[in-house]
Amino acid sequence: MKFVESAQSFFEKILFSERPVVKWCVLIVASLLPMLWMLDPKNNFYIDWANHNWGISYFAAFFSAHNEFPVVINSNRYVGDPFPLYYGNLFYPLFALLATKMGAGLAIRLAVFFLIFFQLILTFKVVRKLNGGSWLAVISSISVAWSIYSLTNLYNRSALTEYFATGLITVCLLCVWMSVLSVKDAAKNFWLWCVFCAGVLSAGFHPITFLGGGFFFLILAIWIVFSSKSLGFHFSPPSISRFLMFF
Repeated sequence: MKFVESAQSFFEKILFSERPVVKWCVLIVASLLPMLWMLDPKNNFYIDWANHNWGISYFAAFFSAHNEFPVVINSNRYVGDPFPLYYGNLFYPLFALLATKMGAGLAIRLAVFFLIFFQLILTFKVVRKLNGGSWLAVISSISVAWSIYSLTNLYNRSALTEYFATGLITVCLLCVWMSVLSVKDAAKNFWLWCVFCAGVLSAGFHPITFLGGGFFFLILAIWIVFSSKSLGFHFSPPSISRFLMFF
């Protein structure tokens, strides 16, 4: 029992240290742990990983040559394929901008890191603001950022567009919570703009995921907004109207 108590005390000092450097280091390590298989830049996962990697590289090469993104795909296998018009119409251009400087593989890994990082920090903040315990906040944030479904999309299915779209819907919901739990109107508006930006990216990365997931997100978000008073938080009518305008 003494060993368990001393171990718990040790980890609490690390996880909940008031020093910003320690907190950031913990978040970075927690974000990197589910990415262990990606630390080797040569690793690829399932067949769709190579397909996405090729698509990003194609967009990056086209942009480097023409200073614009392609409307159709032309290669030794495809001629005039218009899939950029209806699939990943924001995913490939945005990742290609990164890939022009660091390559497609590293661009994917960097984006995965930041998505996990934001999910971790936002979930932790929301649970703590709801007066959840420190350990509950840690477990909740890890459960969200390391969820089985998202990691299955990432590694087993390599459905990268769906992985980022579902992750961004989660970020949307967490930002709604942050807006509700914020005291100042400026902070509420900032988090609502974050909802808007994450929603646009989700819709642009994988539209069908946003269409299905966005419906359930809307139900949960409306419940959060209109139950905020019972939780002891104030959400002003102008903020509610701006939130509903997003939809």
